[in-house]
Amino acid sequence: MQVLCTVESISTYMAACNPFDLVSRPEDCRGCDGQGGFHRNGTYERYAGRELIRVARFRCKHCGGSVSILPDFLLPYRNLPLIEVDAYFRATVEQRRERSGADLLRRYWLRWVDHCGGLQRCRGSVQGGLERDPLGFWRQLGGSVGALAR
Repeated sequence: MQVLCTVESISTYMAACNPFDLVSRPEDCRGCDGQGGFHRNGTYERYAGRELIRVARFRCKHCGGSVSILPDFLLPYRNLPLIEVDAYFRATVEQRRERSGADLLRRYWLRWVDHCGGLQRCRGSVQGGLERDPLGFWRQLGGSVGALAR
């Protein structure tokens, strides 16, 4: 399981030698509802664009489940930083063609479009209703919580 944590910036995260210095231990286990049972379980490496970063991992002493604390500038299971994904999603068709990494970002967009309907059903009712258009819904999600990372 992955949990997002708020980080000041990508550069702050990259400058830290140890990701455990920037993230806090989870309080509750979503797997078994145990409390206060997490201990450090090492790190793993993953890419944030072209940069290789280390992600902190914790293990629950109650159920043995592991949790990775992913910095909020990344999306789970996506290689590119959230800011690049957001810029691509909001760009015009012409601007999208000119972007570097456009093929990967286009696949991200197609996945978003495919999953948009299911996410809208899970999101429930929102004052004023949900946008049906995938881009409108993307903007609505970012606006409703103040930032896409949340």
